[in-house]
Amino acid sequence: MKGATQEVFMTLQDMIKLATEGKICELELLSLEGGFYILRAQLQETCCTLLDNKGQTMQLRSTTHLRDLLSDLPASAPPARCT
Repeated sequence: MKGATQEVFMTLQDMIKLATEGKICELELLSLEGGFYILRAQLQETCCTLLDNKGQTMQLRSTTHLRDLLSDLPASAPPARCT
């Protein structure tokens, strides 16, 4: 993960690792003008925006695109310990 003062970003590999460790509290899918979505993962202390392999905010085309992307996440990750 890399971050600036307030914005924090992560790659898909980071997200898979954090999900496997049970550190993701929730996922937030934001619908933006122009017909695309961005994905953010809420951790206990911060919220991270998902980056693509070029280091840019990943723009998802549809909820089906998101579902395909999330198929790489572990199905049996431990429950997140977020309050």
